Amino acid sequence: MKTWVKTMVSGMLVPVLLAGCSTGSSGSTDKGASSTGSSGSASKQVELTFLYQMDNKRPQAFWDSIVNDFQTKNPNIKIKGMSYPDVAKKGDYIKTLYATGQMPDVTLAGLEDIKLLDGVFMEIPDKISSAFEDTALYKRNGKVYTLPTAKYIMLDMFYNTEIFKKYNLSPPKTWEEFLKLCQTLKANGVNPLIEAGQGVSGYMLHNPLMTIMLNELDPDYPQKLVSGQMKFNGPEVTAIATRFQELWKAGYYQDGSLSFTEPQKQEAFFKGSAAMLVDGQFNAALYAQGAPFKVGWFPLPAMKSSDMYPVMYGDDVGVSAKTKHPEESMKLVEFLFSDDIYKKIIAPMSATNTTKKQITYEQNYLSVDMNNSSAKLKPKLSFMKVESFPSGTTELFRSTAQEIAYGGDVKKALDQMESKFRQLVEAQNAQKK
Repeated sequence: MKTWVKTMVSGMLVPVLLAGCSTGSSGSTDKGASSTGSSGSASKQVELTFLYQMDNKRPQAFWDSIVNDFQTKNPNIKIKGMSYPDVAKKGDYIKTLYATGQMPDVTLAGLEDIKLLDGVFMEIPDKISSAFEDTALYKRNGKVYTLPTAKYIMLDMFYNTEIFKKYNLSPPKTWEEFLKLCQTLKANGVNPLIEAGQGVSGYMLHNPLMTIMLNELDPDYPQKLVSGQMKFNGPEVTAIATRFQELWKAGYYQDGSLSFTEPQKQEAFFKGSAAMLVDGQFNAALYAQGAPFKVGWFPLPAMKSSDMYPVMYGDDVGVSAKTKHPEESMKLVEFLFSDDIYKKIIAPMSATNTTKKQITYEQNYLSVDMNNSSAKLKPKLSFMKVESFPSGTTELFRSTAQEIAYGGDVKKALDQMESKFRQLVEAQNAQKK
């Protein structure tokens, strides 16, 4: 751990301070006056640090508005805002903050791995957690430590409906039908698939393929992988990974996919350069608004069925176990899930509420189609979001899928995955003792 921290600190901790200072300078954290603190005695104004994910859907102005609203309603609490310097590496970033004792009081998003560790977050009181759907909550020893803000249809298949109509194609129901669909498109000079190789070329493998094909084989696969009854270099995962790599070897992905950025991939799809791509509901608005044609959605089929789709509960909120202001921190958490604010948080992501109370808002046609279609199917927790897997599994398999997409030896890649996964399991078991 010490070596890992040394390599991360110099490049990642400075932006935290800058993020906090820049938010304060915007005027979003300067409201209020001295009042009563957590202890109930007269004291200076309480200040909370709040880390969130700023992106093109929820930019700085969005979070400034949220913070200003909270401060107006709670003049004794000042918020020092912080944003992830690199959204793609937010998991590493939050681990570094924890390892160096710089955890913010409240964090939203980026907690997928760190929330599995003991001692990181405070227990969420029952009066707050009871408002959530039980299936949305991850519990340790019956206790809840983080709250997911969003439920998504995870990465799956978007397609160009005009291309499908031109060649009289329909969403496949089995893996064989999917392969025939790809063959038909390629035979007619159409790229079946397109991907962004700069970091996400393994999308199809590490989300829909692993999720649906392992569930078709054995719904208890997470427990069996952790226990060793099933292995990453065993016949089940090897077969799935090989099917994925064969799509690349068959030329079903558009040339250049291994070097495209995400925006380049999306632009090419909008131009009709490829018939299908893998993406998530969080980007539904982008495709619905950006494509000059109607975009459709279908769940990637398993070997013999197409009645499942991957879901994820994410963008969790957690309160640091070491916060000096637990009451004020929980007050911010409750505020984030108040009806109007919660709606503002999930709407830009085309997400569904995780609370028992339904939160409705106007959605784009693609997200509506996805919700209507998926209502007839079986939701399965995305392979990349299985919380019984030890911390580090997500990053480990993402890099493995990337290697396989680039043509690496499947057996060698999965042998390394299995070896490193066992080390993670051992470390997790040792921590529990």
